[in-house]
Amino acid sequence: MEKYISSSLEETKNIAFNFSDNLHGDELLCLNGDLASGKTTFLQYLALSLGVKENVLSPTFVLRSDHKGRRGLWLYHFDLYRLNFQDEIESTGFFDVLEKGVVAVEWANKFPEVFSDIPRYNISFSILSDTERSIEIWKY
Repeated sequence: MEKYISSSLEETKNIAFNFSDNLHGDELLCLNGDLASGKTTFLQYLALSLGVKENVLSPTFVLRSDHKGRRGLWLYHFDLYRLNFQDEIESTGFFDVLEKGVVAVEWANKFPEVFSDIPRYNISFSILSDTERSIEIWKY
């Protein structure tokens, strides 16, 4: 496990950029944490480091957004916050894009059984103060 404390957007950017150096396009990232803990901000910087040109916003109302990065690398961004049942995940196209790019799932902890047998990075965000966030990354 790697643990980071970020006290600024610049520090979060550096953490995301350094983490992205390990990504090649067949990874699952499960992002968990309370509202406003930094999940989407981290993903925005991750997307930037992967060469995504457009803004990455939380897809809470559309559940999924797809972004093309450098050299054809895709970032598939899912937000499960509004889902209530595990079988709804299939309708998002999650299983269709798994291993076809970097797949980032916010609120993955709502359905841990879906992800438990898939190799992945679990990335947990915690609010420490108004300006500090804890970011913990495990590889499974």
